[in-house]
Amino acid sequence: MEEKRFDPERRQNIACMLSSARPKDTQRIFFEEKFSSWIKAVRFWALMQRLIRKAQGARDRVSQGISFRASPPQSRDISFNSSELISARLSLIQLIQKSYFKEEFESSCKSIKRDSPIYQYNPFIDESGIIRCKSRLERSPHLSGDQEFPIILPGNCNLSRLIVQDIHERRCYHFGGMNMILQLLREDFLLIHARKIARQVLKTCARCRIFHSEAANLPSPPLPPFRLEEAPPFYHTGCDFMGPIRYKKDSGEVGKSYILLMTCAVSRAIHLELTSDLSTVEVLGALQKINRFPAVQTITSDNGLSFQRAARELKLIYEHIKDGEIKRWLANSFIEWRFQTAAAPWFGAILERQVQTVKRPLRKILGSAIPHFRDLEIIISGIEAMVNSRPITAVASGADEVEALSPANLLFGYKGKTIIPEHLSKPKRSADFDKVVFSRRWKYQQRLLSSFWRRYHEEYLQYLKTAHKQNPTKARPLKIGDVCLLQGENFNRALWPLCRVISFPENIKPENARSCFIKTAKGQTLNRPIRKLYPLEA
Repeated sequence: MEEKRFDPERRQNIACMLSSARPKDTQRIFFEEKFSSWIKAVRFWALMQRLIRKAQGARDRVSQGISFRASPPQSRDISFNSSELISARLSLIQLIQKSYFKEEFESSCKSIKRDSPIYQYNPFIDESGIIRCKSRLERSPHLSGDQEFPIILPGNCNLSRLIVQDIHERRCYHFGGMNMILQLLREDFLLIHARKIARQVLKTCARCRIFHSEAANLPSPPLPPFRLEEAPPFYHTGCDFMGPIRYKKDSGEVGKSYILLMTCAVSRAIHLELTSDLSTVEVLGALQKINRFPAVQTITSDNGLSFQRAARELKLIYEHIKDGEIKRWLANSFIEWRFQTAAAPWFGAILERQVQTVKRPLRKILGSAIPHFRDLEIIISGIEAMVNSRPITAVASGADEVEALSPANLLFGYKGKTIIPEHLSKPKRSADFDKVVFSRRWKYQQRLLSSFWRRYHEEYLQYLKTAHKQNPTKARPLKIGDVCLLQGENFNRALWPLCRVISFPENIKPENARSCFIKTAKGQTLNRPIRKLYPLEA
């Protein structure tokens, strides 16, 4: 026989035969993993029994020589009566027992081995061919047959788990917890490892997770570096609007004004600017007045969407900041504007706390009065001075103790009406008078300012170090692909939309991210804090 030579220009035919094999499990029922509910499995088994009866009837008629015509095709809506479902239920339970208790079933529960899972239950087979358990309540006149002799079910069968799930959904209505499930289960069945299976059903119930899931969360993070550095006043600034506040115009009409609050992230000092409205000119003018603090490098503000909760007029602020004129001013001033995560007001807690600090005295001073715009500016300047003089460390209890530290100490080197004292020593030559006094006063001012910063690190930052929750928060981070509930304005969780986590901010690990990008069912991509996301997957 001539050998076949290899031809490189001829296309080679390669035959490949694949076969899949899986380990044979004699206990498993081939369709038990195909169903998600017990009632569907019972209806499927009832349909199988109906088909078997029809096939047997057709075979009997053929064997007897009786001719028959095929019935026309029926609709797909298949209905069963109660007797068919009861018969299918008992037949399916019998199939479960034959698969998982094969040796006990073959021996008719006469000689059961000690290592059998049902040995301790004193089992027997009733007239229907069902393995039941004998109990000490068999003489009770008030119990049914299933309660006196409950049906034994294996704990490692998926159909047994579906029975527990059916009790939880259709009889408990997702209410009552484990004790109610076990109580209703024991009326008909004796399930091996019933408590463990009930716990798994409660944990994996999708509807219960909607109402019982906890929001994703992370422990309190360390303070950012810009909160701890010795920076010039308002080097890192937080910006927020508050209002509206009524004022009286020269014509006698009542208008609405707004306060632009700027706070220093390091010293916690504030600066207030009053605007007559939220037009682009007024907002830009208020922002340009921050030039009195030439060291400003970053401005952090809300994203604009959270302003909708305060008043309808505040919706315009986001558009003002995004306006081209303001963007050009920011670029020329070398100022970076940072926006917080939308729908997360706690991200700007340093601003919200200062807003409340200003609003409280403002309400008490104004009451029901409506001042003129100039009078309102004077009132606001007084509130600014008062807030900047507030103590941020412990107040001294004795006259000999050091005075409490305030933001004004870090801004100006003194607090309130105190000034740098004059020196009693005078220079000998009058020509050196101004130079010596200036030098000594300058040195004294630098020592005073240095002492304030030293107290800032030794006292104020020590308070911040211990400002944490008594019970630490358990970390519940998210990962890409998690399906979550997005917290909405409605308190009913059934109305909250579903979303999926698609990504996290750049250069941030998922386990440390406090915000993420999500995609809703409507196709929207949003940036939301993880505290408003409730994961549904275990």
